[in-house]
Amino acid sequence: MVPFLELSEEEKHQVRIKYTEYINGLNDEVIVSDGHYSFMETVAFTEADGELYDIFIYLYCSPENLKERYALSEKNGKFAGESIESLRQWQEFEINNLREECHRRNKDFYVVSDNEEEQNKFFDFLSLLREGFSSYDLATDICNQIMEQFNKQDILYMVDGDKTIIIQDSYRFCCNGKTKIFDGDFYTGYQSFLFEKELQTASIDKSKIAEITINNEVYDIVASNNYVVLSSGIKDLWSDIANAKNLGTIFASPYISADVKYYVVKQLREHGYTIFAYGDSKIDLYMLREADKGFLYIGKRISRSLKNESLSGLVPIYDHSLVILADEDEEVQADIAICKSNSGISGSRLAAAHVRLGEKIGRHIAAVFPEKNTSILVLERGGRFFW
Repeated sequence: MVPFLELSEEEKHQVRIKYTEYINGLNDEVIVSDGHYSFMETVAFTEADGELYDIFIYLYCSPENLKERYALSEKNGKFAGESIESLRQWQEFEINNLREECHRRNKDFYVVSDNEEEQNKFFDFLSLLREGFSSYDLATDICNQIMEQFNKQDILYMVDGDKTIIIQDSYRFCCNGKTKIFDGDFYTGYQSFLFEKELQTASIDKSKIAEITINNEVYDIVASNNYVVLSSGIKDLWSDIANAKNLGTIFASPYISADVKYYVVKQLREHGYTIFAYGDSKIDLYMLREADKGFLYIGKRISRSLKNESLSGLVPIYDHSLVILADEDEEVQADIAICKSNSGISGSRLAAAHVRLGEKIGRHIAAVFPEKNTSILVLERGGRFFW
């Protein structure tokens, strides 16, 4: 028998299909199978894999740790020579494409970190899955409740909560809460599970609710229409915010992950609804892409979680208030004074002031506008200096 690693790619593909047929023939209640989506650019995942499994869990470890493990592995040592950036791109490729495969098939997708502190919590999460929890099923339940309340004749607006329908992050503002759970920008149901555990010790300062600010850039658009707020925040807190600010229908739960939002919109559209969606960050991105029209609220600064994402097709909503950097930075004022025609300064010192001003403007633009699919028009009074 020829070892698997010595087979051609087509032969390996056929073996993988036969493996799924074997698994499908088993009568076990729960089957856990290990595998790869791809090996660098070579995709190992098959259509049969996508149809067979009900839940897909991606085990993430940092590219640095991955490189160290490959260096010690006989089987995968060939990847030890890859750069950290190359490994990061490989992981991003796997996560994005596997998530897309799950979305296409209405399957649950979760990203789990290899953080040792989370190991016991992961086993608790597996127990939750055994008990029947499903991101897709949660979305179905929300979708059914929405359909009972709204007819499909009118456009239905789906709106994110924190930093979209309101200016603040409700957890940070009303609970003085900070979390690192979403630092990996995965926003799957596993991160939602961890967040729900963290919120169990949260204390709500209800006196802060009166200070919550409605985001009129979004609210003024949706207020006179049928709209639903989907929030991954605290249910009781959002109920109080809705009452205090006269908001409409709200679904709030830490378990409303990026995938839940996506599936809510997908199912509503499958039932004939026209959906306009509004959000501000990665947790909203898949919902925005799936909607008939997606609006990305950027405000004064684009969300860090969207840094590496393509935002093509989305309609940006900016804070259109005038920004005058000289009002915020004394160094800018000093450089502007140097650049004025009556400053009497010329040569390298004048050129350096122009460069510093350009860099400050560039950094501000980079913080506000997405890196991809953006054009910048620069209007200049005079010449340009080069270093």
